[in-house]
Amino acid sequence: MQRKIISKAGIIRQALRLWVGAAILAIVFLGWIWTSSLRNRDDSEEGPSSSYSKSALELAQKVVPSDSALDDVAETVGLRRSAEIQGYVDSRQRLADGLVQFSGWVVDKTGDGQPLTLIGFAGGKTFSVVQSSGRRPDVEAMYELSSVRAANLAFSLNFTGACKPGLSFMVVALNQKNQFALLPFYKMVPDCG
Repeated sequence: MQRKIISKAGIIRQALRLWVGAAILAIVFLGWIWTSSLRNRDDSEEGPSSSYSKSALELAQKVVPSDSALDDVAETVGLRRSAEIQGYVDSRQRLADGLVQFSGWVVDKTGDGQPLTLIGFAGGKTFSVVQSSGRRPDVEAMYELSSVRAANLAFSLNFTGACKPGLSFMVVALNQKNQFALLPFYKMVPDCG
């Protein structure tokens, strides 16, 4: 039986090859994990603008001084009014630290249940942009909606600015078809309360 004699330098070279190979494999594996996580992350990680239409974001950047000016401003960003989008702001609550929360519901009668974008304006300037999310059994029954179409009916907008006398509020709802509606305030004056 013949024994192969390996020198110290040979052992070092062999160990070095193993370490380099393991390092390359680790880098490839970590790179694969990192790119997979980028491809699979959800919209909430991409920031708020990822799920809003371009027109909605453009409208949110505009000054809308009154409901009578809304149609003209909306037209400049490619939006048109729709009677198929309906809803109400039916709750206004003063919360801690001067926060005022406006809540309500919205439905796109020809929609497929996708969330609608809601933009809150105070004194003509945007104070909040959200998407509808959550059920409203009363609205679901009123419109006889399937569970899929009823998944995104509720909304809440938070106003943190200074509540001054005469400050007016508007809530505009938009769908993905570049249609919008101005939502009325139910049994309340559209102000800070």
